[in-house]
Amino acid sequence: MKKFTKFTIGATLLLASISGEAQQATITINTIADPGFEMSSIVLAPRTTNMHIDMVNPWGSQVFTVLPGTYDLLGEYNYANGRYYILKDNITITNDTTITIDVSEAKLFDTKFYSPEGVELKTDKYGFVEGNYVRIEEGNIGSCTGHGVFYRKADGLRLSDLSIDATPQIYMNDFGKDFIYVDSRMYYNNDANGDVYISKFYKDGDGTSCLQNNIGDYVCYEGEILPSIAGKDGEKSKGVSLDLIYNGNLIANSVVNLQGNHAKIWSCSPIEPENKDSRFDVLFKPVFGEQQEVTYSYPDGEGGTIEYKDNVLCQSYGPSVAIKDGKEHFICNNYFINTPNDFLRNPNNSYLQSIYPGASVFSYTQDEMLGQFGDNVPINIVVESATVNFMNPSELLPVFNCNFVGRYGENRRGDIQSLQMTMKVNGQPIDCDYSGLSNYYAPWTFDRVIGETELTFDSQNVLVDNIKGHNRTNVYFDESKDDHYAPTLTMLQMRDNNGNLTDRFTTAQDGKVMFSCGDFNCNKASMLVKTPVSEIEYSTFYFKCESPVVEVSVAPNGQEDWLALTTTEDTEAFTPYGFGHVFDANISSLDTDGWYDLKFKLTDAAGNYQEQIISPAFRIGDAQTGIGNVKVGNTTEVARYTVDGRAISTPQAGVNIVKMSDGSVKKVWVK
Repeated sequence: MKKFTKFTIGATLLLASISGEAQQATITINTIADPGFEMSSIVLAPRTTNMHIDMVNPWGSQVFTVLPGTYDLLGEYNYANGRYYILKDNITITNDTTITIDVSEAKLFDTKFYSPEGVELKTDKYGFVEGNYVRIEEGNIGSCTGHGVFYRKADGLRLSDLSIDATPQIYMNDFGKDFIYVDSRMYYNNDANGDVYISKFYKDGDGTSCLQNNIGDYVCYEGEILPSIAGKDGEKSKGVSLDLIYNGNLIANSVVNLQGNHAKIWSCSPIEPENKDSRFDVLFKPVFGEQQEVTYSYPDGEGGTIEYKDNVLCQSYGPSVAIKDGKEHFICNNYFINTPNDFLRNPNNSYLQSIYPGASVFSYTQDEMLGQFGDNVPINIVVESATVNFMNPSELLPVFNCNFVGRYGENRRGDIQSLQMTMKVNGQPIDCDYSGLSNYYAPWTFDRVIGETELTFDSQNVLVDNIKGHNRTNVYFDESKDDHYAPTLTMLQMRDNNGNLTDRFTTAQDGKVMFSCGDFNCNKASMLVKTPVSEIEYSTFYFKCESPVVEVSVAPNGQEDWLALTTTEDTEAFTPYGFGHVFDANISSLDTDGWYDLKFKLTDAAGNYQEQIISPAFRIGDAQTGIGNVKVGNTTEVARYTVDGRAISTPQAGVNIVKMSDGSVKKVWVK
């Protein structure tokens, strides 16, 4: 027997009549459902903007003032066997309105997930038996996680974000063509040697469903990252970060941390063809964690400081991995740059982050990668964004973040913990560390000094060819000027003449230096947003990229004998958000073997500048890898293969795949 439940949201709708008198209307939700169904929420979203409001929540109904217009509605219900969603679109509300939701319209979104061997992966299923919640079906894999989204195609609105858990039973009705339901799923056993399996599923507005993954699409990814100096001897862990992408824009992300320190990921999520009008893609990133000992200090109240040490799990992220044409593509998109106002935002839509295809000039296939994650000195992307001073809404306060990005697009968050910094304002030192930097510029600080500011950042958390590498970054800006945004370096790579990504060259003529930079000025804009409740004007921010004056010089490692390099801009590679202007620097005139440092100075029209020294940056001549057998610490080489998998007994020219005694696999270049 079905039960009829009537919810009256006492929502007042103010409508201006011809005579100017206000009229009142209510929205009544009629839910038809079996006993035991619990309403989680009713989401109402205007067609005029990608903002929405929850009209009903688990704690009971609420009273809303609703503006006239056309809306989309999503009803969410919980039941013992899963979650139920009823999506209704194009509902016009002009007067007293009744909306009926029949939960029986929702049908099981019955996904079947198969391993590369063709075995269907299932987690344990639970349900009620004689009033008790028990396991009713045993699975063959431990966990399932992921993310699901009801997504409006026209403007990127997410009506609901679903967290896919161990029992991902989802029911939904057939809905209009303006929407799509997309989700990604990741199955795994949380043990040190467990593999991870990723796939994607969708349901479009025509009722068509992609309910089964194609095991022919599987590609296996295995990757390691070299531990940093600070985390070399500590505990390590792995993880996976999943990104849901629709038409190149990020719509959802989920992260899972796993045991062990080796990432083996099976992805069954190919990138859709570029010419498809509506592309739903899934990218993933390997996550590497390392325990670092961090020293904290704070005032003791008597003019001194108290210090204590603690172990902190610091995570680094590899570049986004896309499966395209049956191969891995590493996508450099600077997605994890940590700014309050992400400079990957699409300037035409402040809600969308454009993260695919990223900067194609810096992206690469696995065959083009001749080095290893973490085996390089990263650059420092220093981004200044803004926030509104809540005590004075007309005033904007600067907010800074450092972001260390390696040669292969890996985001090295672990480098922040050991970062050393100094700060001067109008020539006077300010006593703070990196964490103090954000506090110093926080809205609740009233006594900060405004003027000429100098910041220095020193990171020495990397070892390359037994050389302790470092990144030294100096930033100067004058906050008293309208333009106080210093330019920043955003990417650095080296390529050989065959397009391979490496920082070790036989001769100077074999390689080139590629980098990107930009003067990213943060701008404020006002937006008028219509919600079901009211029209709200609020502040939003976007970045406008201009080209700085670029100076690049090179010197033998550890020396100050700097030689200016000739730079050429690749105007076709310009990426306005996230990367900026792309340049090549010519190193062909160098005639001495060994490691070299690079120095970049970027200056804008207002005199603000950033200077970075990358030491070491690249090597010319014989590298340590590729000469005899490989030995790293206490591990030794036990097998060697060509790139096509053929076993070899001695090093051969080109790329060699080396298996170590601890089970790790390395890629080395032999000249």
